[in-house]
Amino acid sequence: MPNRPAQSRRLPRSNFEVRYNRFLEALRHEILSGRRRPGELLDSETTLTRAYSLSLGSVRKGIQELVNEGLVEKAHGRGTVVRYTGSGDSDTLKFAVYSPVIEEPILSRILSAFAAANPATKVHVIRLARVGFEETLCDLVRSGDGPDLMFVSNRAFSELSRSIHLLDLESALDSEVARWNLYPQTIDAFRVQGRLRAAPLLFSPIMLAYNQDLFDKAHIPVTPRAS
Repeated sequence: MPNRPAQSRRLPRSNFEVRYNRFLEALRHEILSGRRRPGELLDSETTLTRAYSLSLGSVRKGIQELVNEGLVEKAHGRGTVVRYTGSGDSDTLKFAVYSPVIEEPILSRILSAFAAANPATKVHVIRLARVGFEETLCDLVRSGDGPDLMFVSNRAFSELSRSIHLLDLESALDSEVARWNLYPQTIDAFRVQGRLRAAPLLFSPIMLAYNQDLFDKAHIPVTPRAS
């Protein structure tokens, strides 16, 4: 009997992730673009399971993500209602972050400091899944309803800077950059064509550490630093 090729068990999971992310991105886009208005009901969970070939549990999990992002809310006896008010409020900034974000304490301090300095301006935090974060942001920008600010990683910045026209922060942060006391290479990593397009929030240097036991085992002398 001929040998059958081994079947990968990762394919179903990968296929599920594609369908799940497509489901989340579709609903986010409908809400953020204004296609779904505040107070409007989303399709029923049963309808969404059929439309996106997902289980009821996966649809409920996705809707809960949208609840956590502040885009929708559960209405007892009615279903899921759009909560996001859109970009019509000129005193509201949209701040997109990936979720989960390990820099949550830094994010909280930024939001608190901004609220104290600008009490009349609200900040709506849009939490997007890490998977497909850059693509979702670019889609939102192309639809005309992109965020005003983005909390991104180094890699994501590199991708976004090629797809999104980012504000030049050079003049606005000129005096601040001089006080940051960071390596020039750290600041230069956020420049595009010589202009500062993002501001680093933290800096974690990479260091070398040596295992003394391995040096001793190999009889390699460690030369002390000259005084």
